[in-house]
Amino acid sequence: GYAPERRSALYQAIQNRFSVLGGVTGVGLAQYSFLEGWNIFDCVLLPGSQPPRDMNSCYTTVDGISPGYLKIVGVPMLRGREITDQDTASSPKVAVVNESFVRAYFPNQNAIGKRFKSHYTDVTYEIVGVCRDFKTHWPNLAVRPVTLLSINQLGGKWPSSINSIVIRFNREPEDVGGMLRRTLG
Repeated sequence: GYAPERRSALYQAIQNRFSVLGGVTGVGLAQYSFLEGWNIFDCVLLPGSQPPRDMNSCYTTVDGISPGYLKIVGVPMLRGREITDQDTASSPKVAVVNESFVRAYFPNQNAIGKRFKSHYTDVTYEIVGVCRDFKTHWPNLAVRPVTLLSINQLGGKWPSSINSIVIRFNREPEDVGGMLRRTLG
């Protein structure tokens, strides 16, 4: 694997290579694709709380995303901000959460600035943004609480690889498979 500094540079290089292609208006990277049926789960611990006996009562779906990813995939921000280039391995750990997360853990509150801890990694995150609910698994499943972390802040216990490249075009692309092979080759 790559050290965090090298990994961030690699991710930026991948985005840059695709960004210059004709018709591309956005490139986003993520650990997992929406609706692929596979994501990481974690238990959300609020300050001063202990893990519950029923771990299902505290679960959130977790995904690592690149700066601007939500805009590229069309998920609107409702409050706060998206993950940005300033969210690096050496900066305070931040998260964007969805509406379901806020309803589950901070009902009737403004979640921006609130903190929670990952049971899995024992890392504390500050919520910097709230996005609209979206499906992360299969279309027939209910929307779950979602935590989105910066891919540039992943490491330790969290897998730090990307499995998804999302490209937004302003027109119908030609020979997408060939374009992908040439660009990544």
